[in-house]
Amino acid sequence: MDVTREFTFYAIMKPSGAVAWTANASQDFNAAANWDGGVAPTSSSAVFMPNAVPGATLSANAAAGSLKMETGSNVNIALNTKTLTVSGDVSANAGGINNGTLALVGTGTGINIGGTLPTTTVGNASNLRHVSSSLVRPRRDLRPSTAS
Repeated sequence: MDVTREFTFYAIMKPSGAVAWTANASQDFNAAANWDGGVAPTSSSAVFMPNAVPGATLSANAAAGSLKMETGSNVNIALNTKTLTVSGDVSANAGGINNGTLALVGTGTGINIGGTLPTTTVGNASNLRHVSSSLVRPRRDLRPSTAS
């Protein structure tokens, strides 16, 4: 009996200390089984989205310490009308983040954001250092008011 099986393998080279999206079980961002190490990201996690795997969809609000989508990636994060709260840098690249709210709540010395982004709320605008996107442009109103 000749049995042929087809397998798909992904090689993921993640930055040191980051938790990588694998989409092992589904495309649910909130499911631990879809992340290397079997743990979904928390507000202190450096999240890495490689270009070799399918995109993610939030099933509930989620958080990350930072978010990097691999350069050249077309993978996207569908927020599914939920909120993704990030306290550090966001690099969305080509696939982008869409259909929900990206909340930036960093308290460090600066936050860099770039890429294709959804509605973006800035919780601490004084720390916003750089914005580059086809959808988001630097604007004066992103700076905190100095009026008394």
